[in-house]
Amino acid sequence: MCADPERCLRDGNTTVDVDATTVDRCDSSGLRGVLDASGHAAETRASRMHRLHHPSPQAARLLADMGSDPQLL
Repeated sequence: MCADPERCLRDGNTTVDVDATTVDRCDSSGLRGVLDASGHAAETRASRMHRLHHPSPQAARLLADMGSDPQLL
């Protein structure tokens, strides 16, 4: 398992899954970081883009409001 998604991609990993169990809130800065990493995964042709597991209800709502939930969940 790799704790840093950007490093995982640089190291040649093709799947990046992020366990968000301990993240209870997410603001626009956090969302921007997730979307940037997801975009980088797509640029490196990762077989699976960045994916969040177990987001908090607030974080899931933010992703849904931004239209990003189908890409990341």
